[in-house]
Amino acid sequence: NCWELRASNAFKQSLGSLGSLHENYMLYNYNSIQQRDGKLNESDSWNSSIIAEYKNAIKARFVNFGYNYSWTENTLLNNYLYNADASTILQVVERKNNQVSHGLNAKFSQYFSKTKFNLEVGIHQQWMAHAQLLNNNFIQVKNELTSIHAEIKYRKISWLTLEYKYNWLNYI
Repeated sequence: NCWELRASNAFKQSLGSLGSLHENYMLYNYNSIQQRDGKLNESDSWNSSIIAEYKNAIKARFVNFGYNYSWTENTLLNNYLYNADASTILQVVERKNNQVSHGLNAKFSQYFSKTKFNLEVGIHQQWMAHAQLLNNNFIQVKNELTSIHAEIKYRKISWLTLEYKYNWLNYI
Protein backbone atom coordinates (compact mmCIF):
# COMPACT_ATOMS: atom_id res chain seq x y z
CA ASN A 1 0.00 0.00 0.00
CA CYS A 2 1.32 3.40 -0.90
CA TRP A 3 -0.22 6.81 -0.43
CA GLU A 4 1.40 9.76 -2.14
CA LEU A 5 0.56 13.44 -1.85
CA ARG A 6 1.92 15.94 -4.39
CA ALA A 7 1.47 19.68 -4.65
CA SER A 8 2.73 22.15 -7.21
CA ASN A 9 2.62 25.86 -7.84
CA ALA A 10 3.82 27.70 -10.94
CA PHE A 11 3.98 31.28 -12.17
CA LYS A 12 4.35 32.21 -15.83
CA GLN A 13 4.54 35.47 -17.75
CA SER A 14 3.91 35.57 -21.48
CA LEU A 15 3.56 38.08 -24.29
CA GLY A 16 0.96 36.37 -26.47
CA SER A 17 1.44 35.09 -30.00
CA LEU A 18 2.98 36.76 -33.03
CA GLY A 19 -0.10 35.75 -35.04
CA SER A 20 -2.11 38.42 -33.25
CA LEU A 21 0.38 41.20 -33.94
CA HIS A 22 -1.36 42.54 -37.06
CA GLU A 23 -3.21 45.86 -37.25
CA ASN A 24 -6.50 46.73 -38.98
CA TYR A 25 -9.02 44.15 -40.18
CA MET A 26 -8.25 40.58 -41.20
CA LEU A 27 -10.77 38.10 -42.60
CA TYR A 28 -10.54 34.78 -40.70
CA ASN A 29 -13.44 32.93 -42.31
CA TYR A 30 -16.54 33.73 -44.36
CA ASN A 31 -18.28 35.64 -41.54
CA SER A 32 -15.55 36.57 -39.05
CA ILE A 33 -13.24 39.56 -39.15
CA GLN A 34 -10.62 40.36 -36.52
CA GLN A 35 -9.29 43.82 -35.79
CA ARG A 36 -6.11 44.03 -33.75
CA ASP A 37 -4.23 47.12 -32.68
CA GLY A 38 -0.76 45.60 -33.04
CA LYS A 39 -0.31 45.03 -29.31
CA LEU A 40 0.64 41.77 -27.64
CA ASN A 41 -1.41 40.44 -24.75
CA GLU A 42 0.80 40.41 -21.68
CA SER A 43 -0.39 37.84 -19.19
CA ASP A 44 0.59 36.66 -15.73
CA SER A 45 -0.58 33.15 -14.79
CA TRP A 46 -0.59 31.23 -11.53
CA ASN A 47 -1.35 27.50 -11.48
CA SER A 48 -1.63 25.40 -8.34
CA SER A 49 -2.57 21.77 -7.88
CA ILE A 50 -2.72 19.09 -5.23
CA ILE A 51 -3.02 15.36 -5.93
CA ALA A 52 -3.57 12.46 -3.54
CA GLU A 53 -2.76 9.05 -5.02
CA TYR A 54 -3.15 5.49 -3.71
CA LYS A 55 -1.24 2.63 -5.35
CA ASN A 56 -1.52 -1.02 -4.38
CA ALA A 57 0.37 -3.13 -6.92
CA ILE A 58 -0.40 -6.40 -5.12
CA LYS A 59 -4.16 -5.89 -5.37
CA ALA A 60 -3.76 -4.01 -8.68
CA ARG A 61 -5.80 -1.08 -7.35
CA PHE A 62 -5.04 2.55 -8.15
CA VAL A 63 -6.96 5.64 -7.01
CA ASN A 64 -6.23 9.34 -7.33
CA PHE A 65 -7.97 12.60 -6.47
CA GLY A 66 -6.89 16.06 -7.50
CA TYR A 67 -7.70 19.75 -7.36
CA ASN A 68 -6.37 22.41 -9.73
CA TYR A 69 -6.65 26.20 -9.52
CA SER A 70 -5.49 28.68 -12.14
CA TRP A 71 -5.67 32.45 -12.33
CA THR A 72 -4.57 34.59 -15.27
CA GLU A 73 -4.44 38.36 -15.63
CA ASN A 74 -4.44 39.69 -19.23
CA THR A 75 -3.83 43.20 -20.55
CA LEU A 76 -6.12 42.86 -23.60
CA LEU A 77 -9.84 42.10 -23.68
CA ASN A 78 -11.82 40.72 -26.63
CA ASN A 79 -14.85 42.68 -27.85
CA TYR A 80 -17.17 40.59 -30.03
CA LEU A 81 -19.42 42.68 -32.28
CA TYR A 82 -22.30 40.69 -33.79
CA ASN A 83 -24.01 42.22 -36.81
CA ALA A 84 -27.52 41.71 -38.18
CA ASP A 85 -26.12 39.81 -41.20
CA ALA A 86 -24.60 37.13 -38.87
CA SER A 87 -21.08 38.44 -39.37
CA THR A 88 -18.76 38.91 -36.42
CA ILE A 89 -16.04 41.44 -35.80
CA LEU A 90 -13.53 40.76 -33.04
CA GLN A 91 -11.88 43.89 -31.68
CA VAL A 92 -9.15 43.83 -29.08
CA VAL A 93 -9.38 46.46 -26.36
CA GLU A 94 -6.60 47.41 -23.96
CA ARG A 95 -8.19 46.58 -20.58
CA LYS A 96 -6.98 44.38 -17.74
CA ASN A 97 -9.10 41.32 -17.08
CA ASN A 98 -8.90 38.01 -15.23
CA GLN A 99 -9.58 34.36 -15.99
CA VAL A 100 -10.17 31.90 -13.14
CA SER A 101 -10.51 28.13 -13.26
CA HIS A 102 -11.14 25.45 -10.60
CA GLY A 103 -10.94 21.75 -11.39
CA LEU A 104 -11.62 18.50 -9.52
CA ASN A 105 -10.83 15.05 -10.81
CA ALA A 106 -10.85 11.49 -9.58
CA LYS A 107 -9.85 8.17 -11.13
CA PHE A 108 -10.19 4.55 -10.00
CA SER A 109 -8.55 1.55 -11.64
CA GLN A 110 -8.77 -2.11 -10.64
CA TYR A 111 -7.45 -5.28 -12.28
CA PHE A 112 -9.30 -8.52 -11.55
CA SER A 113 -6.75 -11.31 -12.11
CA LYS A 114 -9.20 -14.25 -11.88
CA THR A 115 -11.38 -12.95 -14.69
CA LYS A 116 -8.63 -11.02 -16.55
CA PHE A 117 -10.65 -7.80 -16.48
CA ASN A 118 -9.34 -4.29 -15.96
CA LEU A 119 -11.82 -1.58 -14.95
CA GLU A 120 -11.10 2.15 -14.98
CA VAL A 121 -13.53 4.95 -14.11
CA GLY A 122 -12.76 8.67 -14.00
CA ILE A 123 -14.55 11.98 -13.54
CA HIS A 124 -13.42 15.54 -14.15
CA GLN A 125 -15.32 18.68 -13.12
CA GLN A 126 -14.14 22.18 -14.04
CA TRP A 127 -15.53 25.67 -13.41
CA MET A 128 -14.22 28.60 -15.46
CA ALA A 129 -14.93 32.34 -15.46
CA HIS A 130 -13.55 35.12 -17.63
CA ALA A 131 -14.47 38.63 -18.76
CA GLN A 132 -15.21 39.77 -22.29
CA LEU A 133 -16.99 42.52 -24.16
CA LEU A 134 -20.09 41.65 -26.18
CA ASN A 135 -21.25 44.47 -28.48
CA ASN A 136 -19.28 46.89 -26.26
CA ASN A 137 -21.00 45.61 -23.07
CA PHE A 138 -18.83 44.14 -20.32
CA ILE A 139 -19.96 40.64 -19.31
CA GLN A 140 -18.65 37.89 -17.06
CA VAL A 141 -18.70 34.50 -18.84
CA LYS A 142 -19.02 31.39 -16.67
CA ASN A 143 -18.66 27.85 -17.99
CA GLU A 144 -18.82 24.42 -16.44
CA LEU A 145 -17.36 21.22 -17.84
CA THR A 146 -18.18 17.71 -16.65
CA SER A 147 -16.43 14.70 -18.13
CA ILE A 148 -16.89 11.04 -17.22
CA HIS A 149 -15.05 8.11 -18.73
CA ALA A 150 -15.19 4.37 -18.15
CA GLU A 151 -13.07 1.66 -19.70
CA ILE A 152 -13.19 -2.12 -19.48
CA LYS A 153 -10.44 -4.34 -20.90
CA TYR A 154 -10.59 -8.11 -21.15
CA ARG A 155 -7.57 -10.20 -22.12
CA LYS A 156 -8.00 -13.95 -21.88
CA ILE A 157 -5.34 -14.82 -24.48
CA SER A 158 -2.09 -13.00 -25.20
CA TRP A 159 -2.89 -11.96 -28.78
CA LEU A 160 -6.46 -10.71 -28.19
CA THR A 161 -7.67 -7.82 -26.04
CA LEU A 162 -11.30 -6.70 -26.00
CA GLU A 163 -11.93 -3.12 -24.95
CA TYR A 164 -15.02 -1.06 -24.29
CA LYS A 165 -14.67 2.69 -23.71
CA TYR A 166 -17.37 5.15 -22.73
CA ASN A 167 -16.90 8.93 -22.65
CA TRP A 168 -19.50 11.51 -21.65
CA LEU A 169 -18.92 15.27 -21.83
CA ASN A 170 -21.19 18.12 -20.80
CA TYR A 171 -20.12 21.73 -21.37
CA ILE A 172 -22.35 24.61 -20.32
